[in-house]
Amino acid sequence: MNAKLILNNKEISHNLNNTLSQDFIVLAVMYEGQINNNKYNFTEIVEKLDGMITKNRISSAEDRLFDLDIINTSYVKKDGKFSKRYTVLGESELIAKEILDYLEGECDISCDTLLRSRDMALENNIGE
Repeated sequence: MNAKLILNNKEISHNLNNTLSQDFIVLAVMYEGQINNNKYNFTEIVEKLDGMITKNRISSAEDRLFDLDIINTSYVKKDGKFSKRYTVLGESELIAKEILDYLEGECDISCDTLLRSRDMALENNIGE
């Protein structure tokens, strides 16, 4: 798939199929909406990832992220319609930020980086 992903108004140049799991890419898109005060609904995420990740795979990622307590959902009324919006929870925000920064080319992600983010969150009791 050769579609282009735009996050925070930047075109992502990484080969997404070889770089990160699709769950992490979905998480990064959810987090990007959250930090820009525009939490995305499912349809907006599907549109953003069109041509990169299938709708069924995005739905599976949503289920997995929810089951792992990485995201939460809420229903918001917009333009007279209710839609489900996503919130990245607690220490997962640090991991989502690292993934987003990596995708935007602002850092080099590694297991050590993710573990440091997790340990820092635990030390600061984030998410409790």
